[in-house]
Amino acid sequence: MSIPTSDCRECERSVARLLRDGTWLASLIIAAGLIFESPHTVWVGIAVLIFLPVARVALMLAFFLRRRDYLYTAISALVLAIIGIGLIARL
Repeated sequence: MSIPTSDCRECERSVARLLRDGTWLASLIIAAGLIFESPHTVWVGIAVLIFLPVARVALMLAFFLRRRDYLYTAISALVLAIIGIGLIARL
């Protein structure tokens, strides 16, 4: 299935915005934790940074589902499932 160029650009912009804003948010949380000497807050900021690639895969899954591109939807869902299984196994 061929995705129109405008849809690709929309998706790329959405992913870029997610990663940019998420990085800024995580940086601000980490900075606040360092300023206020709160290790818990720093760990939350690091968790946000770690979560960003997972959020990217989830966003791509939603994008592929909306475009009815079921092959890439399944691949994205599989990647999220593997991440989830890895997280649960780690706990």
